[in-house]
Amino acid sequence: MKKFAIFILFSTSLFAFTDDHDVVKPGGEVGEFHYFDVLDPAAFVSAMDTFYLSDCAKRWHSESGAQVALMGITGSGWTHFIYVGYENLEQMEKGRGLLQCPDFLSMLVSIRKASNEEAYLSQVGDLTLQLRDWTKDAIFMKFDMRVKPGSERDYAAAWTKYVESNASLNTGSAGLVSMLAGTGYSTHMAFVGASNMPELVSNLQEIQSGESHKEFISVVGEIRDIRNQMFVQPLKGYQ
Repeated sequence: MKKFAIFILFSTSLFAFTDDHDVVKPGGEVGEFHYFDVLDPAAFVSAMDTFYLSDCAKRWHSESGAQVALMGITGSGWTHFIYVGYENLEQMEKGRGLLQCPDFLSMLVSIRKASNEEAYLSQVGDLTLQLRDWTKDAIFMKFDMRVKPGSERDYAAAWTKYVESNASLNTGSAGLVSMLAGTGYSTHMAFVGASNMPELVSNLQEIQSGESHKEFISVVGEIRDIRNQMFVQPLKGYQ
């Protein structure tokens, strides 16, 4: 099980995680990713805050174990995404059933009014693989990509070898998310984390200048297409 914390402002664990420093392991977490182009940030956050004070939200968190984070994005047409994490699909299904309440529906109306509704995207993804405890990182580079159908295992194997071979150069976490729904935009998402932006960029530049990166590209270059890469920073957590 994973712990999910907001790395700058919060230290309470959400899903328990055992750190194995240089070994890629199964992630064991599933989540919803809701992307927005926010036009009125204050109204957007106020709508979320109001809902999470409600009895409906308290019951939802208590019975489903759902944990929520608001993330800021730089380098994309979206400005934010809301992550809703669950331990597994059974808990996700239970959680979605608990959200049929007036307070939640009111929040949906409010956040849509505060954002560009035409830009909205929703995905469901499984944290398939992970190196280290990503909840300790304060910023991420996220890579959205499409992997050629039938090549998912080959990509995962190549990604695992690449990440583990560079574990000494990467000071933060890394992860691979396989999308279960909303795959029209991307089928996978990979991320690399760090404690700050200069460290993140420096780590990536050093890794991408090495021989292991050339080998990785030679293996995956024909089976994956990167749609975009962006900085992601956790802003606020709800639990």
